[in-house]
Amino acid sequence: MATKSKANGTKSNFKADGPTADAFKQTFDQAVRGYSQFSELSQENIEALVESANIATRGVEVFNYEALAFSKQTIEDGVRSRAPL
Repeated sequence: MATKSKANGTKSNFKADGPTADAFKQTFDQAVRGYSQFSELSQENIEALVESANIATRGVEVFNYEALAFSKQTIEDGVRSRAPL
């Protein structure tokens, strides 16, 4: 291992056979694959979130329909029971 002097007088250690273009390319390719996998996972998460929101929305719609039908029936029953008076 060799030492190299910096402009401010301190020394830094470095390997004389530093990284090669092939090592850089390999590391870069791994980083790109990792980003690609992260991107795919993020896309899957977004799709799952949208699907679950759609399911929840349908559930709320059904609940609202049932509540409205119950309210309507209750009002009609109340009107019918008071009609003879």
